[in-house]
Amino acid sequence: MASLFRIALLAFVVLFGFGCSTFAIQKDRMSAVKKVAIIGFSVEQERTSELKISWTSGGEGWKAGAQEKTAAGDDRYARGPKKGTVWNTAEASHIGGVYRALGKQLEKELGMQVADPERLLNNHAYSEMAAKERMTARWIPMNPQPMDFFSLPGIASPEKANRFSKEEREQLQRELGVDALAVAVVRIHFERNDNLVIGKFSAGSYVPSVQTTFSLYDAKDDEAIWKDFMVAGERGKGQFQASGITNEELLYKKAVNASELSFHQLIERYRAEVASSR
Repeated sequence: MASLFRIALLAFVVLFGFGCSTFAIQKDRMSAVKKVAIIGFSVEQERTSELKISWTSGGEGWKAGAQEKTAAGDDRYARGPKKGTVWNTAEASHIGGVYRALGKQLEKELGMQVADPERLLNNHAYSEMAAKERMTARWIPMNPQPMDFFSLPGIASPEKANRFSKEEREQLQRELGVDALAVAVVRIHFERNDNLVIGKFSAGSYVPSVQTTFSLYDAKDDEAIWKDFMVAGERGKGQFQASGITNEELLYKKAVNASELSFHQLIERYRAEVASSR
């Protein structure tokens, strides 16, 4: 068992490029970054026994989808019809909202210009890179609850985006007109609090909390110029629940808000590191 654990840990280090450190910033190269595109993204969301996380196609646009695993273990993400755009469908508002929140936070707090996702979806080279089969692996921490894995149609999974070659990144930066390419995994947990219990009835709240793993690459080499791992923000505002039943739409909106708190902490850690070297 110990040997299997070491093999799994080694695979994680090799595939995800975190090496011996989970937090690193190359300040000289970061100073040149003004424009960014988020090329790899997924949400890993805790599934409670009461919440049935499911997405159904609205018939007009694409849908955000829970990951499907093939027998061979390949990463597959559910897709809806190719009409319209993923960003304005009700089904994708939660996952797309988290994606957009990351871009807005980078713009607001660091003054970066973040490419609109439509530029990625309409870029032929990026679409080919995102669809290309690659050797990937996913690191999943021990967790008492199962997780649902979500991605956005047309956007590469982080497992793939972290494996883009230096030449591929050079091409993307040139065609998208950006200085660096970002990859993010957003992990959402729901803590259930029961403040009132009467027999079999209980009432309280679901409180979302978020951890973000982030990497930023330029095209000079294969090392990330900014990387941070499982950055936790403050807990978000709770959503009322009665015996586990809640308004999922409102809960997911609060999960997006909780994601912003994690992104803020990610940026605060970056600022503190930069300031320490002055």
